[in-house]
Amino acid sequence: MPAPHSLDLRLKAVAAFDKGERKSDICRFFGISRNTLDLWLKQREKIGSVAPKTDYRRGPQPKINDLDAFRAFAEEYGHLTQKEMAEKWPESISDASRREALRKIEFTRKKKTYRYQERDKELEKAFVAQLKQYGQERLVYIDESGFDNTLDYGYGYCHKSERFIAEKLGHRTERVSVIGGWREGEQIAPMVFEGYANSALVCQWVEDCLVPELIPGQIIILDNASVHPKERIQTLVAKAGCEVIFLSTPTHHT
Repeated sequence: MPAPHSLDLRLKAVAAFDKGERKSDICRFFGISRNTLDLWLKQREKIGSVAPKTDYRRGPQPKINDLDAFRAFAEEYGHLTQKEMAEKWPESISDASRREALRKIEFTRKKKTYRYQERDKELEKAFVAQLKQYGQERLVYIDESGFDNTLDYGYGYCHKSERFIAEKLGHRTERVSVIGGWREGEQIAPMVFEGYANSALVCQWVEDCLVPELIPGQIIILDNASVHPKERIQTLVAKAGCEVIFLSTPTHHT
């Protein structure tokens, strides 16, 4: 970066303007651009001085050297955008330095996995501690999911000056759902069906599909959604010599 013009030259140029000299003549005489003179005049109007700034940073901006501190920072503020993270970081750093630091600590931008704010964290900790008492080979996780015919791939190609306009149904008319178990990295008793899960369907699946796959002594883990009648499921699972643990905090089932 070239050195700023001296204060003496600045004062003389501004004084010439105050005397009524034309800007073009002033710029030609002092060898400065019209934009430079305008900036000096604006600076004087704003702060009352045309002195060159002395608080700007010369050369490349500092890099993030304390990666442990930055990792702790990223863990706390990782939910923010990079611009918002920059506002939280105590020092001024370039976008390139911030991206490089994120790369070094192996942090990447990912889709968020949400948890409900209303959950009871103490009960959650107790529940996790309870599960640790069992070996992973004893745990069987149960859940349902589904796909509506309103779902659509959210990206498409078009000219950069245009918006990609697409159409989809404004209401759901079809849904395909799946229910199954997960045991030691493998899926067990999967069942695909049309529509939404209900208590009768879930209990029938437990009795006809899940129970034959269970090994005595296993622990069945599932949420306490309204479509999971506790007493009925516990009775069915007990026939296989297993027990059920329901999630300790309420879940929202859709």
